Amino acid sequence: NLEFRKMDGDEQFNPYVILGMRRDCSKEEIKRSYHRLIKELHPDKIMLTSSDEISQSEARFQQVHTAYNLLKNSHERSRVDAELMKSEIQQPMPISENLDLSDMEYKEELKEYSYTCRCGGIYLVSKDDLLVVDALLISCSSCSLSIQVFKCTQ
Repeated sequence: NLEFRKMDGDEQFNPYVILGMRRDCSKEEIKRSYHRLIKELHPDKIMLTSSDEISQSEARFQQVHTAYNLLKNSHERSRVDAELMKSEIQQPMPISENLDLSDMEYKEELKEYSYTCRCGGIYLVSKDDLLVVDALLISCSSCSLSIQVFKCTQ
């Protein structure tokens, strides 16, 4: 069973990118791309001089082979697709601004701070929200933007 893993720190191993394919490609397209890349990258086919070039070429060859093994099997491919979708969903919200609490308008009767988004929506922070943390990530009520609010000046 092959592992779907991270490579180079935070970069996720994406077999579709390695093979130069879209997620909706067919098994036959994956196979053709794999065979083309393996022929191009095979150590016997390319002339390399430095040990760095050889190491990089071998690593790329192995990535292509691993990517193909993940995608040629329907079960493994489904698992890869699920992992990729999960990682896309977990992407951080785009931060449009970093603000100090003093930049927001405080409404005593509601005991909350508010700030108007460029779309016309509202960012709301209750007074109690910042009792336990020094900063919060707040979503707009109308769009996909967010702001990061700090208790005091950074």
